[in-house]
Amino acid sequence: MKTVIYARVSSKEQEQEGYSIPAQLKLLMEYASKNGLVIVKESIDVETAKRAGRTHFNEMLKYLAENKDVKHILVEKTDRLLRNITDYATIDQLMTAPTKAPLKRFSRTSFIREFFIGRA
Repeated sequence: MKTVIYARVSSKEQEQEGYSIPAQLKLLMEYASKNGLVIVKESIDVETAKRAGRTHFNEMLKYLAENKDVKHILVEKTDRLLRNITDYATIDQLMTAPTKAPLKRFSRTSFIREFFIGRA
């Protein structure tokens, strides 16, 4: 299964003090390898997700729209992907859009949950 991975920290300080991008990527790559997921793109943001408009998050969404055969997003924790209502609604739209292929979102540690985007 083709997969994009998304890693995020809120600030440079958090990256140094908290859960770093390299640590997130390592865990996500290990998980993908163990579960037969093929990583086709990495998206990384070092910025808050309290507001919509993260640079690489938006690029990831564009990539998913252009590559309908990619149906999975892998994140370390759900809050790395979703922290504001606009982004939540955007992901929800992808999962329910009748013109797109099914998308699954996997969160490695918070929970593993699958979301399907209605792609024809």
